[in-house]
Amino acid sequence: MTRLVVAGTRTWDSGLRAAGVCVLSGLGCSILFAEQGVPWLPRSVPPELFVIASLPLAAAIALVIRRRGIACAGRVTLEGDVLEFERSLWRARVQLSDLAGYRDGDPDFVELIRRRGARRSFFFPRLTIPTCSEEARVQVLRALDARGLERLE
Repeated sequence: MTRLVVAGTRTWDSGLRAAGVCVLSGLGCSILFAEQGVPWLPRSVPPELFVIASLPLAAAIALVIRRRGIACAGRVTLEGDVLEFERSLWRARVQLSDLAGYRDGDPDFVELIRRRGARRSFFFPRLTIPTCSEEARVQVLRALDARGLERLE
C-alpha cells in the first residue's frame, strides 16, 4: 500500500486565539455591564446575574471554535495499517484495527470512529483527517476504502 500524507490548515492556532478572544471579550462585557448596569434588564435583576450568565456562554462559543479548528488542522500520515496524527507538539499513532469506520459528512475533514474499548488519547479525543481540497478528500476516502474501513452514517 502506498503512503498518504494529508496536511490541514493552521486553524488550530488561530482557533485557540479566537477562543481566548471570546472568553476575554465576554469577561470585559460582563465587567462593563456589572458597573454600568444592563440596559435591557429590569432594575430588579442584579447585574451580577448577567456577569455569571455571560461567562459560560463565552466559554461555550470558545469551545465550538476550538473543536472546529482542531478537526481541520494538523497532519495525518497513513502508511500500511497505521495512522499517525500530528498537531503542534502532540502526536498519536492509531492502528486501523482500532477503528470501526469513518464519517465524511463535513467537507473539511473525515472523522474516524474508534471501536468500543479502543484506547483513546487525551490530546486526540476526535480522530479527524483534514481535507482542505476535493482532491485530498478523494484520496483519503479511496485510501480508507482500500484498507477496508466502513463508511458510517
